[in-house]
Amino acid sequence: MSELSPEDVYSSLEFQQYSLILDEDFAYYYARADLIDARRFEPPAVDQPSYKPSYLEYLGTPEWRERAEAAKARFGGRCALCNAGGALEAHHRTYERLGHESPDDLTALCSSCHGAYHRWRIEIGRS
Repeated sequence: MSELSPEDVYSSLEFQQYSLILDEDFAYYYARADLIDARRFEPPAVDQPSYKPSYLEYLGTPEWRERAEAAKARFGGRCALCNAGGALEAHHRTYERLGHESPDDLTALCSSCHGAYHRWRIEIGRS
């Protein structure tokens, strides 16, 4: 097993996800722990194409915006958890098809429920 460098952590999807809701030090700590666990319990990942954009870059694309808006519309402009109306955020239920999401891969959450969900995932030790 190769050594995990800071660059590996900072460029990881895990770090990008945690840094959306935590400060950089905590995001680094949790992302590194997740990456170490993944290396310990999962087979080595297949090399991904170098042209695949980073997660945050992807979130800025017109394709993502279109998919996110479609997810919000599918839920009738209401949060899938608490049914609140108003501003919604698209949430990935899975990253399996990142960049090629099917409609079922996304759900619509209000910012309160979205934040609570990610905090809960951190508490149970998952990204």
